[in-house]
Amino acid sequence: MTPIDWRDVFSNALWILGCAVALATLSYADWRADRDHAKLRGQFAKPKYRMSIEIALIFFCSGLAATSVSTISVIVWIILAVFAIAQLVSDATKLRQSSRRPS
Repeated sequence: MTPIDWRDVFSNALWILGCAVALATLSYADWRADRDHAKLRGQFAKPKYRMSIEIALIFFCSGLAATSVSTISVIVWIILAVFAIAQLVSDATKLRQSSRRPS
């Protein structure tokens, strides 16, 4: 009997979690768009949906970087994750600034 490689389990769990978060976000955004008689594209213009997709992308890229064998693919996945983190920080800053403005 071979022991479980927990590194592989954790690495694969990351990208699967990213897919699950993206699917859940898409499903919820679709439901809200249908309920509000709006377009799905309009839902993803809202920061909370974009931020959720960016978090999913971070998990996905991290998981694939951890499971990759070649150095080049690890670097590419890490670069994509860094871009997603930068976009997440940017969207979070915009959301925080817009919530501080007096109405």
